[in-house]
Amino acid sequence: MDFTFNRYGIDGLTHNHERPGRPTKIPLEKHEELKDLIRNPYQVGEDFWTARKLHGYLSEKWQAELGYSTLCANMHKLGFRLKVPQSWSGERQDEKLREQFRIDLEHIKLDFALVAVCGVGWLRQAASETFFNIENFIH
Repeated sequence: MDFTFNRYGIDGLTHNHERPGRPTKIPLEKHEELKDLIRNPYQVGEDFWTARKLHGYLSEKWQAELGYSTLCANMHKLGFRLKVPQSWSGERQDEKLREQFRIDLEHIKLDFALVAVCGVGWLRQAASETFFNIENFIH
């Protein structure tokens, strides 16, 4: 092994020259492609990326043998940040709005359950009597 110190002495440790180091698991020429993939997940049929989903995708499709934490570090180097959803404390939430949302959600679930049993025709008729526009749900 030829170390920098052995080759250049003390001056070799202070000079700013390229050090080879370990090669990246994702080649530099693929970094732009990775950035594009992260910014536009729909191009591969995803709505959004989690680090875990992206790790699985890269392992499967790109045959990239990198660890989860390595992927997170690479994403950070590319300028992406981990965002974790956090719940709000009870004092910041309007309980009346939360309860109305729960009721509305139960209506939607019930309406869609009835579609499975009664068919789309029933839903078109029921839509005029409910709070949502059925045309947003039927193509």
